[in-house]
Amino acid sequence: MRWRETELPEPNLNYEKIMAYRPADIQVSYGERECIIYALGIGIGMDPLDAGELKFVYVQAKLVSRPRVKEIIDKGPGNAAIIQNTRDLLGEDGKPVATVDSSTFARKHGGFGGRMSDTPVPHTVPQTAPELICDLATPPNLALLYRLNGDENPLHADPQRAKAAGFDRPILHGAASFGVAARAILRTYADDQPERLQTIEARFSRPVFPGDTIRTEMWRQGERVSFQCRVVSRNDVVLSNGLATLRM
Repeated sequence: MRWRETELPEPNLNYEKIMAYRPADIQVSYGERECIIYALGIGIGMDPLDAGELKFVYVQAKLVSRPRVKEIIDKGPGNAAIIQNTRDLLGEDGKPVATVDSSTFARKHGGFGGRMSDTPVPHTVPQTAPELICDLATPPNLALLYRLNGDENPLHADPQRAKAAGFDRPILHGAASFGVAARAILRTYADDQPERLQTIEARFSRPVFPGDTIRTEMWRQGERVSFQCRVVSRNDVVLSNGLATLRM
């Protein structure tokens, strides 16, 4: 699950209207160029002789993206509203390819009269030493490369905007950190075969800075891989409550 915080205008949320809204399908496509840009944006290709990494840049497809709001959780007056989104990705034949779930944390928008249900309980990783670890370095310009995927938020590129937000320097995109974790799991347990990764979820807990080395700590039980990521130099857990399932 991916979390992001946003400041929304003050008007109350209209639960019925939002839940009834059905955006139009979005036609999307990607080819070798987009795969190259994404691969570079999560640090793949730092070793140009690694055949396991190079194969990620030779893929293309056309998809239909079908977004919708799945639920809105009301945390009460003065608190937040959590907007749970889902996006189905369908192939040209109409068959499901993937589902992407995310949550938007809308501060100060609670109390609109929506459901007061609890947020889903996150997966708990074992408290023992990890079974395996995978350290992946990120280059200092990784956030600038990842911006080419379309997320041009200046928080990831402009030092002054980053400082205004409370960071010493621009931070890495959360989706890039998530991609590094997926890459570590594929390398460790799936022989770099992306088709074996069935599901993956995690929570963002602290920022990553370009140039950090991300250590993915993993515990496997059958098809399930619990994981968390930490920055080696600061020992900060930056992705927590991770769970991936593999096709055997």
